[in-house]
Amino acid sequence: MKQLLIILIAGCFLYSCKKDQALGLLSNVSSLNVINAIPGSSGLVTNINNRLLNYRTGSQIAYGNYKLYNFAGGSTSVVVKQIADTINSVYTNTLNLPGYTAHSLFLSGTAISPDTLLVEDHLTPASSHPNDSVTHIRFVNLLVGSNPVSINIQGSPAGSVQASQSYKAITGFTDFAATSAIPSYVFEFRDAGTGALLKSYTLTGVNRASSTTANTILFKYLTIVLDGRATGSPDPNVFLVNNF
Repeated sequence: MKQLLIILIAGCFLYSCKKDQALGLLSNVSSLNVINAIPGSSGLVTNINNRLLNYRTGSQIAYGNYKLYNFAGGSTSVVVKQIADTINSVYTNTLNLPGYTAHSLFLSGTAISPDTLLVEDHLTPASSHPNDSVTHIRFVNLLVGSNPVSINIQGSPAGSVQASQSYKAITGFTDFAATSAIPSYVFEFRDAGTGALLKSYTLTGVNRASSTTANTILFKYLTIVLDGRATGSPDPNVFLVNNF
C-alpha cells in the first residue's frame, strides 16, 4: 500500500510538471509580438514551435493589428501564413529568443514579397518611474520606397522628434509627457529631404482630463508604425502598437 501511494504521488508530480511546462510556468518565458504591416493582406495566423495553426477569426492578425505570444525561451520556430493562402508562408524562421526577453516581429512589404524586421523590446515596469506622468513611444519606418523621413509634433519644427529615419529603422522608446494639460499628440511624418508632409497621426487618450476615465497610455510602451508605399498604392498609413 505504501509503495502504491509513492507511485501515485510521483505520477501526480510528473503530470503537474509537464502541465506547467506546457504553460511555460517552469520555463524562462519569452514573448513575441507579431505585427501585420502588410497592406492588403488577409488575416495572418502564427505557428509557434510547431503548435497547430488556429484559423479562427479571433486568432487572426488583421492588417494594422498585432498579437502577443508567450512561450518557453530559446530556439523558437515561427511560421506565419495568410488565412487566404495557407499553403505558402509569409514568414518562416527559427529564432533564438532567450527567456525573459520580449521581441517584436514586424511583417511589411506585400503578401507576395514580404519584408520583416525583428527587434528586441526593452521594457521597464511602471514601478520604476512612479512619480513621472509619461508614456514611452518609439517610431518605425516601414514605408516601402521612401526616402528617409523626419518626425515632429504638429506646430514644432520638422525633425524635432526624429531628424532622419531610413526604411526599416526603428527608434528607441522616448518619454513623452502624459499630464492633464495634454489631451493628444499629433505627429507629422515628412520627407526628410524636402519637408513634404507624408502622413500625420493623432495619438488620443494621452489624458482624459476627467477623474472618472483613465489615462489610457500612462506608463505604456507604444510603437507608431509608418507603412504603405512612398509612391503609388497603397498610400502611407500610420497605426499604433501597444507593446506593454
